[in-house]
Amino acid sequence: MSATLFNDGRFERIRIIGIQYTNKNQVPKIYIINELDLPKSDNPTITFTYNDIGKNYINELSIEEFNNIIPFEFNAKSIAKMNNRLFASNLQEITWDVAYDARAYRCNKNGTI
Repeated sequence: MSATLFNDGRFERIRIIGIQYTNKNQVPKIYIINELDLPKSDNPTITFTYNDIGKNYINELSIEEFNNIIPFEFNAKSIAKMNNRLFASNLQEITWDVAYDARAYRCNKNGTI
């Protein structure tokens, strides 16, 4: 796997996650393949290369654990497909913040607060 990434200096590590569907109607197997340091470079564009032989992984995750890793929705500025693999990068979190007043009021039977 090789990917060209834009790193503006906020990130130092990369986590590679594999999702394996053995059947369309079954729950996929989700693996944390590896966690690595990003290569150091003075240029913000980094080419990252990783060779996975498919035998080892750090941890297997359930669907619930995987969903808790990224408990928010996001937009990807870049998304690409290569060799039946999907890559998303430069993610922006979509937050949902509701402004509300949580104060409670009490009134009498005449409706006076």
